[in-house]
Amino acid sequence: MQQLIPPPSRPLSDVDTQLECEEMLDNPVRGFIEAFVQAGWPPTVVYKAVKNVVDHQAIAYAEDPDPADDAPTIEGAGDTVVGRRAPEME
Repeated sequence: MQQLIPPPSRPLSDVDTQLECEEMLDNPVRGFIEAFVQAGWPPTVVYKAVKNVVDHQAIAYAEDPDPADDAPTIEGAGDTVVGRRAPEME
């Protein structure tokens, strides 16, 4: 299977690795934003929204770099305990 995004061409410790990544992201991000603008979203709203989403994802990554390793949770499970309801309080 062909890899769509090439890996870094420099060692990860190279100071220019960040710049290389930014250059790789530039056109796809520009196209993504332009698609929203063409759909009628104001550019300032799109740029601010993208920045907020990226900031939130960066914070989430810093807090938990590999969430797949976490124990599974069930959204809205309330009193559910390992797949069964806790006894009702009377």
